[in-house]
Amino acid sequence: MEKNPLPPALLWQKCLAHLQNEITPEEFNLWIRPLQLEFDNDQLCLFAPNRYVLEHINEKFLAIICQCLTEFYPENLPHLQLKV
Repeated sequence: MEKNPLPPALLWQKCLAHLQNEITPEEFNLWIRPLQLEFDNDQLCLFAPNRYVLEHINEKFLAIICQCLTEFYPENLPHLQLKV
């Protein structure tokens, strides 16, 4: 039996709790906490407050965020897109 996917808000809350233990509190509060996760046209969209944060997330934290999302989302995680 296939599990229903978590709503984006709950999925993101679970990821935030996990990521908080994976990176320093300073990095978490500066880079991760301002992000918001939403579904948009069958894609997961991670919204950053500005392009600078988006670029830093893409360079430094995207792999760990994707790993975390995959851990909490059932099979076939939708494509993740970064947006401002």
